[in-house]
Amino acid sequence: MYQLKNYVQGITDNCKIKLGIYDKKGVFLFGKKTASEINFSSEKIKRENGYTLFTFYYEKELFYGVIKGETIVEENYAYIISQAVSGLKKEDVPKDREDFYKKLIRGELGYLNIVKYADELKIKEQSCVAILLVQEKGNSTDTVNVVSNYVEDDNDCVFKYDENRAVLIKFVNSGDKEYRSLTEFAELLAQAVYEETGAKIEVCIGGETSKLLGLENSFMEALSVHAVKDTVSLGGGVCSFREYVLIKILDDLPVGKKEEYLELLLDGCSLDVFSDQVLCSTADEFFDSNLNASLASRKTFLHRNTLTYRLDKIQRETGLDLRRYNDTVTFRLISILHKLLGKK
Repeated sequence: MYQLKNYVQGITDNCKIKLGIYDKKGVFLFGKKTASEINFSSEKIKRENGYTLFTFYYEKELFYGVIKGETIVEENYAYIISQAVSGLKKEDVPKDREDFYKKLIRGELGYLNIVKYADELKIKEQSCVAILLVQEKGNSTDTVNVVSNYVEDDNDCVFKYDENRAVLIKFVNSGDKEYRSLTEFAELLAQAVYEETGAKIEVCIGGETSKLLGLENSFMEALSVHAVKDTVSLGGGVCSFREYVLIKILDDLPVGKKEEYLELLLDGCSLDVFSDQVLCSTADEFFDSNLNASLASRKTFLHRNTLTYRLDKIQRETGLDLRRYNDTVTFRLISILHKLLGKK
């Protein structure tokens, strides 16, 4: 039970969510007690009355989790937490550096043991980040083999997480100017995997942390980014928690406010464009190419004139010229709100 309590404490502290754990009789155990009366059910995940409820098993016993809030964000957290907690096992000694990182991001190590094993493995406290690598087809071993060639720091480590996912723990050296950003580095990894294996991967970057203890939270953030990609396209094969935060802010708004802001941003223009998959995917690729038409046309295998025609069509129907930064931001906001509201 100590390990479960420690895991919940880490989640509430690092993810800033209000999470309470209850036994099978509905008696509050630990975490954040956010409601006095809760109607528990056998549903895996349920959102109602301002809360997200979920069930999970720990050491073969049934428990209930309650998170304050009932948006898709809390539902994603509920899913991730239930999966992670159900897989918790009695803490054991990491065999090597890779095993240490696996246990750390899964919440299987308490704070004191993180410090202890990091010292034994000579891993220094330094800014670091968890990066999730999701391979569309094939085995993630292929991704690990390629990405291992790009491990730069002695503390960096890439390993297989499951059949189609790998994780890269990357330490960030502020003095290293070889890459302008983590996003640029991630794009390099995606391109390298594609060129060497023919497999496409999605790269989801968690938040940067100054402490090893924060890697669990960084990994949770990377998982959240990947989960939300199915609901709201972030564009391209590389996305970061920073981009996800914008979606979280918008999704936290009440439905009425979302609709109000969407109406203001539309300013009379039609929503038809935002339901057109061809035009929207073209816009996403254009954004992912940093508004560079030549690069976007190469990546989409479109003739430059075809790309220009589609951008002009978007401008005619929305009044937004995606070659202008301000209009790009407006288009992106409309697109996110449109998808969050589930409009067709």
